[in-house]
Amino acid sequence: MNLELDEDQRDLIAVTTEVCSAVGAHFRSVSSGKDRDEVIRKINEGLKALAEVGILGIRHPEPHGSGLGPVEAVLVAKTCGAALIPMPLLLWADLVGPNVPGVLEGAVSITGSFERTRGYSFGGHTDVVVAVDDTGAAYAFESSAVAWNPIPQVDPATPRARLVGDIPSDSQAIASPDTVREWRGYAALIAAAHLVGVGGAAVATSTAYTRERHQFGVAIGSFQAIKHLLADAYTAVELAYSQLLIAALCRSEGNESGTDQTAAAGIVSARAAIAAAETAIQVHGGMGFTAEALPHLYYKRSLLLAAELQTVSVRPRELLHRSLAVHGPSPDTRPAS
Repeated sequence: MNLELDEDQRDLIAVTTEVCSAVGAHFRSVSSGKDRDEVIRKINEGLKALAEVGILGIRHPEPHGSGLGPVEAVLVAKTCGAALIPMPLLLWADLVGPNVPGVLEGAVSITGSFERTRGYSFGGHTDVVVAVDDTGAAYAFESSAVAWNPIPQVDPATPRARLVGDIPSDSQAIASPDTVREWRGYAALIAAAHLVGVGGAAVATSTAYTRERHQFGVAIGSFQAIKHLLADAYTAVELAYSQLLIAALCRSEGNESGTDQTAAAGIVSARAAIAAAETAIQVHGGMGFTAEALPHLYYKRSLLLAAELQTVSVRPRELLHRSLAVHGPSPDTRPAS
């Protein structure tokens, strides 16, 4: 299995990086919004910038999207993750696609949740919301049509709330239970990609800081202890990235092991991202958890993404007795009792 990127994929990363660099700070300023209307305005402005280059609806065919595959989708998601672009706003736009007019153009913001009891990221702060009922089917309705109960959030740039009451009776049915199950698999892949992006950004930010920060007359990056911390974090993130690409390729090729490969990618990416963010905080010293520095944001985003991943992917122990061979199914390898 060839994990090398081609020229078009590298160009896609470059364009996405440029756009995300311009709007990343914009999304991080969401927490400073004074009211719901201002938050929605900030969100929609950022989404329109992403829609203009085809980042929204990356896998939907033209004219609605870019018509690309799972590999390109994870490359874009990884780049967005590195810039701390909120995953739910991108994921749910991609999932519902043209079923909700204006979403893929960035004119309508949308969020959703597979588990209503866990709450919604940006609940009450988007134009439209998607809810999954007890049968597993998905419905879309206007966010302003229901009441929301704010809940504590670990990430200040991602306000969360629970839906008060039931799904409105006049909601639009947009996905069957079978389709929602497919959505969960895709969501797990995208969450893993965002985690790899966050982890990579944490390592890159830390590496740059260790070159600039001096102690005892030398850059702190020259200290062996710092080198080992960053080397461990870098290695873990790169291994997670490789597993992510394997999972994306399996899904692209219709490989039977795609589900298990995606689950494995989620496990290693969550661990790598959280560890890289913790390393970033440690390397930055007292600056690591200040509002002016990025490390604490990487840590909070990685915790949030890891929690989101748990709702759409299998648990680590469920993979314990499965083979993760790329070719062929993943049989249960537990010894006979």
